[in-house]
Amino acid sequence: MALQEQRLQTILSPDQWRVATIEAQKQNRPLQDILVSLGFISEALLSDLLAEDSALPPLDLSKVLLLPDAFPDFTRDMAETYQILPLFEENTSLHVAMVNPNDLLARDKVRLSFPTFSVFHYYRVTSHHLMEGLSRTYDYDLSLEGIFKEMDQTAKILDDGGYANPTVRLVTVMLLEAVKNRASDIHLEPERYFIRIRHRIDGQLSQVITFHERHWKALCIRLKLMANLDIAETRFPQNGRFSRFVWGKELDFRLSTHPTYYGENIVIRLLDKTQGIQSLEALGFPSPQVSLLKRIASHPQGLVIFTGPTGSGKTTTLYALYPIWAL
Repeated sequence: MALQEQRLQTILSPDQWRVATIEAQKQNRPLQDILVSLGFISEALLSDLLAEDSALPPLDLSKVLLLPDAFPDFTRDMAETYQILPLFEENTSLHVAMVNPNDLLARDKVRLSFPTFSVFHYYRVTSHHLMEGLSRTYDYDLSLEGIFKEMDQTAKILDDGGYANPTVRLVTVMLLEAVKNRASDIHLEPERYFIRIRHRIDGQLSQVITFHERHWKALCIRLKLMANLDIAETRFPQNGRFSRFVWGKELDFRLSTHPTYYGENIVIRLLDKTQGIQSLEALGFPSPQVSLLKRIASHPQGLVIFTGPTGSGKTTTLYALYPIWAL
């Protein structure tokens, strides 16, 4: 903590440092929480400084799509007591956010609570971000049906932009469901009395859920705000994008709007920036087709036509053939 305090003192003025230390002792709260609450330092800068001090990568939980009920045996009381939050699993490893990486007792609790994992990856987060993450994980109904039921019972749903707003949670769960189902696109299609949500999986559109049209305005505005679009413009098409972390990977979401008779149609394309070139075998082509494609691709002339609906894998297949063409 000494090195941490030295770095903070170089950023703050002597007056700010004195006020913060007095308030920390008076309120019996961590100094870093006091600095943020007083507005002397931002959450982002504090997270970077703490990560440098602990040699752990910083993580902004506000940009992470947390999985609801991913670890039901790890209760909120345990998370608050040890200031840790399990994020996601990856093969035999578990990724965990924690406020104090030097807390050996907290690390032991994680290992005892998850004995099936052999490797643990830790991220440094501020206590404020951790508490927000706990609220998003434990405090609310995170099922599509439950959220729509709450929206039916709530008159004002646009006043609060935080996680207490059911519309915010609806978007989070909608994106998580799409990623979990390995969808390439999310289609939100307004009809006269209802809105239809469909996923495109392996080129095929399948319906996920329908909901009453009275919820569409709030959901549309939320999505536009996330993609930095003009919420007042409804007569012309718009295109935007935003990024979120899901299962340790940063995904790009490309959003397009198009006016229709019953309202704006929205399509969200999911793009995994960490996805590399895959082999034809990994894409699921049978061995005879793999041999045929490789033989055709090795010819110096000719034409190969790839057809199929959006998200069916045309571009991915072309990239899989690129190593053969590059020879």
